[in-house]
Amino acid sequence: NWYQIAELRSHPLHDPHGAIEAYELIIHDHRARSALKGLYTDLNHFEALYYLFAHELPLVSEQREQVELYLAMGHLSQHELNLPEQALSHYRELLSISSLHAPVKEALEQLMQVQGVLFEKDASFELGVVELLHPFYVSEENTNALLRCTQLRLKHTANPLGQAPLWEQMHTLHLAQKDWDAAIHSLGQAFKTHATVTLWDRLGHLCEQHERWEA
Repeated sequence: NWYQIAELRSHPLHDPHGAIEAYELIIHDHRARSALKGLYTDLNHFEALYYLFAHELPLVSEQREQVELYLAMGHLSQHELNLPEQALSHYRELLSISSLHAPVKEALEQLMQVQGVLFEKDASFELGVVELLHPFYVSEENTNALLRCTQLRLKHTANPLGQAPLWEQMHTLHLAQKDWDAAIHSLGQAFKTHATVTLWDRLGHLCEQHERWEA
């Protein structure tokens, strides 16, 4: 019985490597997988731990278990395996089944803080992080964070027609903050990128209302 052999190697004999070899022979046994998680973690076998989680994912049916596995795989990818793109993919999968999951928000904000060099090389990665963070900030009505998200989107949007709605979003957020100068500036930028009569009228009305004559 390989389970009994593994247990013997793990506890009385204090042979974790031998125990791992035995448990891996019966990885279909949930007791073996549970023991392997602890052994891999104790021995810093993070790649093996990651693949164990990946092996478990199709075996679980409850949403709670799926969420836990995606989060664990994301954290391993982000913190131990130095694979931020892979982490982002797992967080996206998690949020598709459990939106606004608080631990993911914290993980995404950590990605924003530590991946500056990567962002310079890969705009799509930064935009991916912003895309996932945006609903959290909307639910919190966090205008400062939403402004940062929109600024990052603007940085990576070259097409003026694509910039115009982003400037209008900035304008709406500045209005919410009652920052009239910034609101006028952002609406002016929207007009410069996509001039319309409606935007011109809104800009003129805002300038008159707050006694600003230059956008």
